[in-house]
Amino acid sequence: SGVDLLKFYPSNNKKTDKIKILFIGRIIADKGIYELIEAAEIIKKEYSNVTFILMGMLGVKNRTSISKSEVDNWVNNGVIEFIPFKEDIRSFLSDSHLVVLPSYREGTPKTLIEAASMAKPLIATDVPGCREVVIHEVNGFLCEVKNSGSLAEAIKRFIKLDYSDKIQMGLKSRELAERKFDIKKVNNSYINELNIIKNGKR
Repeated sequence: SGVDLLKFYPSNNKKTDKIKILFIGRIIADKGIYELIEAAEIIKKEYSNVTFILMGMLGVKNRTSISKSEVDNWVNNGVIEFIPFKEDIRSFLSDSHLVVLPSYREGTPKTLIEAASMAKPLIATDVPGCREVVIHEVNGFLCEVKNSGSLAEAIKRFIKLDYSDKIQMGLKSRELAERKFDIKKVNNSYINELNIIKNGKR
């Protein structure tokens, strides 16, 4: 997986007392939605300046799909805000301060790579795929899978960071994206491998 570094570029790092935490993905249990909701409930009891935003697709065909009525209930109770998935997510990433993905399993998460490219601090579960993009205590925090308490603690650690440390985490995300996920480098790697196979050297 790669990212267009020119399209997903750092922006909107202004200092503010408010914190927007963004999830982007399918609204299914396997993405850690229930753990995120429980963590949000914990956080919002202690911090009134934090907003949790779920952006994603409802009604997907998946055994762990979460219903619209359940999401509506979370919205009505003030736990989260919900935004249907958009093709262009850059403005939403730009407006966020932290991107989270408490998924049970992943390949290489596209949304985390795009968020990293836009210099966003990240929190994700300590599973293959996620830990390729989130370097613990460098550009974000890793938490335990299926553990809302661990996720809440990771979010609290982020909230308590100084503004300069949050910015530094975001810059480390961008550095990682440039070094590891630049779409030009990724495409060249694929082309080189195909040429090796084509020339019978493997």
